[in-house]
Amino acid sequence: MRVLAGLIMVICSANQAALAADTNAGKVLVQARCASCHQPADWLGETTGSLASLIRDVVSGKVKHSKFKVELSDAEIADITAYWLSVRK
Repeated sequence: MRVLAGLIMVICSANQAALAADTNAGKVLVQARCASCHQPADWLGETTGSLASLIRDVVSGKVKHSKFKVELSDAEIADITAYWLSVRK
């Protein structure tokens, strides 16, 4: 059972790595869905992992979003995270 759990973790990690973030796609998504309320400075101190986790929590409803329900795929979350972290000052 332990081997199976380890194998599943390796496969999931490989799938995450395969989802290479696209900052250009992230920029388009941010401009369309986020930029009217959020700015790059909102994410100061966030790492890739912590920002992606926060966005996933918003999507899942664990963290309330004040304006509307946010629906994003894992790839879109990766793209948005990559874009925000590439432009923060």
